[in-house]
Amino acid sequence: MSATIHYMFTQHFEVPAKTAYSWCTSFSAEDFSLINQENAEREIVPLTDEVLILRDRYKTGQGWLIKEKLVHLYPDELMWTSTHLSGPNKHSQFMYKIKAETKQTSYLVFTANYIEDQKNLSGEDVCLLTEKCCSVDSEVWSRLAEALNKQNRKKIKH
Repeated sequence: MSATIHYMFTQHFEVPAKTAYSWCTSFSAEDFSLINQENAEREIVPLTDEVLILRDRYKTGQGWLIKEKLVHLYPDELMWTSTHLSGPNKHSQFMYKIKAETKQTSYLVFTANYIEDQKNLSGEDVCLLTEKCCSVDSEVWSRLAEALNKQNRKKIKH
């Protein structure tokens, strides 16, 4: 049976909560360039004003890996969810909530319900995988926060 791995972390932003939410949910084909990931492409398929599919393609040694994610936006709550529809993490769900820290700063609460398709993982394997997944996702969000904060500083200067 597959294993469900739960983890969470927070990421600080040097912008107000609404600014952070708007930036984080303005998905584009250029998203991967924000974290210097050159081997990936993104297609956005809008379904409604608050629901979309992200079709991400990653170049691997064996060809292209495609991950489709169903994204639900909840702008009134500064929240969104992403549920994997295909790819190695199929059915995994990630929840994102932006919270105000001060009037000018905010933070992301990232919660993962990651489904690992490997069978018969030991308790130690689950712990190691949890640490790895959390570390990788946290690092991605650290780089995204740097990009957001840098863009915001440029706007303030002009």
